[in-house]
Amino acid sequence: MTEVRYAKGFSVEAGDGFTRVRVTRPWRGAQTSFEYLLIPRDGEPPAEVGEAHVMRVPVQSVVAMSTTHLPHLEMLDCLDRLVGVNDISHVYSPEVIELHRQGTVVSVGREGTVDLEQLAATEPELVFDVALGQADADNYRTMLDGGFSVAVNGEWTEDTPLARAEWIKFTALFLGRVAEAERVFDAIAAEYERLAKLTAEVTARPLVFAGNEFQGTWYVPGGASYLAQFFHDAGARYVWDDDSSTGSITIDFEAVLERAREADDWFLHSGGFADLGGLAAADERYGLLKAVREQRVYCNDAQLSPAGRNAYFESGIMHPEQVLADLIHILHPELLPEHQLTWYRRIPPATEANR
Repeated sequence: MTEVRYAKGFSVEAGDGFTRVRVTRPWRGAQTSFEYLLIPRDGEPPAEVGEAHVMRVPVQSVVAMSTTHLPHLEMLDCLDRLVGVNDISHVYSPEVIELHRQGTVVSVGREGTVDLEQLAATEPELVFDVALGQADADNYRTMLDGGFSVAVNGEWTEDTPLARAEWIKFTALFLGRVAEAERVFDAIAAEYERLAKLTAEVTARPLVFAGNEFQGTWYVPGGASYLAQFFHDAGARYVWDDDSSTGSITIDFEAVLERAREADDWFLHSGGFADLGGLAAADERYGLLKAVREQRVYCNDAQLSPAGRNAYFESGIMHPEQVLADLIHILHPELLPEHQLTWYRRIPPATEANR
């Protein structure tokens, strides 16, 4: 039986000849929930199913509408069941890109919009989807109305790194790979918790901030967000620790300067800056920040595909222990002196061309 230890957005209950899976938080602030009754392929559903979606498991062919679902299939050794993705141009995984080149995996949409004819051509037993709770942006209702079986994954609503990673168990329930998911996640959680203990007693905690300006607005992770949890577990003080938001908050540059001017480290979560000169070219006020002056700016784009896709946003969610190790090495190098950065890179000084 699957034990959900960290995630708050789904639950699992064993029934008589079936498994009941409830997604209680498919998006933030949701008043809607989803219930799935998973029936063995040779079994019979209960007499009363209500509004639950009945699905035969294990499913043998799936479409992944979010790239963050692809690592689940890879880590559960089920990539051979993948028949479609939303848009291959958004995918980092070399294995999935090769399957697309071979014609085994196809794109069933583009820029978040699903093509029902393309989807039908793949003949999927199940579509893994995400939802934002916005009628003009969500595809799950259109696919359900089209007769497709859809499982809505709400991993992005979770507020801690381990809770997000634990959604691999949700995927595994439909694939019949529960034992494998338990083994994979237990190893991830054990390593994450081991690393977090390394910083539990540190007294010198660097002050850090994150985010960057976009079109006049600075987007920063809230003080109760999963990224803030990363910083806490890595032995840092986050400049918005007193904020209770679990998502992003929007503020202006002056508010950032007020709090982050003397912060020790700055973590960017969008690429495009080859060096600090490029950063200064984007906005000369960045130079007012101590982290820029002391060249302690980091970006999570250490792994980019030839097409510019960032592996962090696809598979980093399933490797929180590696992300935490990177952060600890950056903030407290004495604790992990031999560690080599996996997801982050330190943005180098300006080149002559960008001075």
